[in-house]
Amino acid sequence: MDRSKRSCYLGAVVVAAAAKRAATVAAQQAANRAWNAVDHPEFAGVDFARDIWPTLRGIPVRQLAKATGLSVIYCSRIRSGEQVPHPRHWGALAVILNNAP
Repeated sequence: MDRSKRSCYLGAVVVAAAAKRAATVAAQQAANRAWNAVDHPEFAGVDFARDIWPTLRGIPVRQLAKATGLSVIYCSRIRSGEQVPHPRHWGALAVILNNAP
């Protein structure tokens, strides 16, 4: 493949990846907007930093990502305390914590 064809191909790959990321972000944002705390009274009074985050330290990041559907990088940031996930993910995290040894 000559240089100009390779450049066009790589450009198309970058554009496709950006479109996929944009679609994923849009879907996550729509799900966050649709989530209603009133429908989830089990999280009333729950503070992520106090009640959930301290117990995540021993859970592998890939396990967090698989359970929540979030990216490994984002789950790494959650586990390190840099990010707080939307409350709609707290149920999946609670399931992991309840099944942890």
